[in-house]
Amino acid sequence: PDTEFHKGKHYNKYIEYGAIGCVGIYSNVVPYIYAVKNKENGILCGNTREEWIEALEWCLENREQLKEIKKNIEEDIRKNFTLEKTAEQFAEQLPEIMSYKAKCKGKYPVLFYKKLGWFIRYMEFVLRNGKETPKKLVGKLKKQNSN
Repeated sequence: PDTEFHKGKHYNKYIEYGAIGCVGIYSNVVPYIYAVKNKENGILCGNTREEWIEALEWCLENREQLKEIKKNIEEDIRKNFTLEKTAEQFAEQLPEIMSYKAKCKGKYPVLFYKKLGWFIRYMEFVLRNGKETPKKLVGKLKKQNSN
């Protein structure tokens, strides 16, 4: 739906579908319009039953074009959604995130600081350790739990 709540969501459905080689059909609303270009790396359609039926019919009738769309998605995922690229994009946006002020009587909720601190430590860990991050993280957690 095109609501304020849904505008705050992320387009991770596009990333997850792309990671398994699936061409997705998405409502033509935020957040999907940020990542999906209609009939280039997914299908965008209006948020009505009729338009979804049209999109499904188009997919059935244009299987060769779907193969091209799938290739575009795979390239986009490999190029723009690696761990390194995601960490880099987060680091670029960190000043904006740090300057955000929630409407909470002029103060940030304590939980915000805790989660942000954890996330920053995790991202620093990822940047230091690169592709081996998940393996090293599990190793550190196991070592910490055995102490």
